[in-house]
Order: sequence, then structure tokens, then C-alpha cells
Amino acid sequence: MPRVAKKSTNEPVLLAKRATRKKIAIRPKTKRGASTAEDRNSKDTAGAKRQVQRDLRSKIRAMQAELRSTERQYKEAIKRERANSQAIKDELNHALKRERALIKLIDARDEALRGFGNRWTKKKIAEIQKVPKKRRRRKVATPKSAAQ
Repeated sequence: MPRVAKKSTNEPVLLAKRATRKKIAIRPKTKRGASTAEDRNSKDTAGAKRQVQRDLRSKIRAMQAELRSTERQYKEAIKRERANSQAIKDELNHALKRERALIKLIDARDEALRGFGNRWTKKKIAEIQKVPKKRRRRKVATPKSAAQ
């Protein structure tokens, strides 16, 4: 019975059937499941194809697992290297702080030595330039004066 579609004008319209349809040949099957040698061969090749597919899938899974483990190792190596570089940066910063403190200390010492040197030099120059005082000499006791 043809299918009918209605238009809005209430007139039935026949729908076109498909022009070509595939005809499926049905072969009678034996008790074993295959009717001919060709069917048995196609089943064998299909089984071989399935086995190849299973093998390929297992290889793909193995390679994906290896890839994931390699990626994990790379990520861990990157983390270790970042931690090492951070430790080196920290050590460098501490060394730079110590170096700056030592430079500051040496500059302060040089300044103190310059100040001491200047004061000492001025003092000695002042001693040299001042007018010498007359000094009273004590009389040395002679044997004659001691006998009296």
C-alpha cells in the first residue's frame, strides 16, 4: 500500500518509493554455520583480522602506557630541575648578601683607618710645630753636695 502524505489542501499525495533497493541473497546454512568453503574462508580471514586488530589495540595500549610513563618521568625531571635551580638561586642570593655585607664592612674599616690616620697625623704635626718649653733640669746630686 503506497504511503500518502496530506497537503494543507486535504488532497492526498503519493510519496515516491526508492528506485533501487539492495537485494540480499540468503544462503541456506548448514549445521556447522557455513554453507560453502568461501564462507569458511571469509570467517577465517575475519577472525584473522579481528586478531590483528586485537594485537594492534594491545600494542597501542602498551605504547600509550609507555608514553604516559615517559611524560610522567619528564615532568618529574622538570620539577627536580626547577627545585635545583631555585635552590641555586637562593644560595646565590645569600652569597650576594654576604658579599655586600663584607664590602660594607671593608669600606667602614677603611674609613675608620683613614679617620684614625688623619687624627694621628694632625696630632704629630701639632706636636712638631708647637713651641718647645724651657724645661728645668734637676740638678744631679754630686758626691760633694751629698757629703755636706
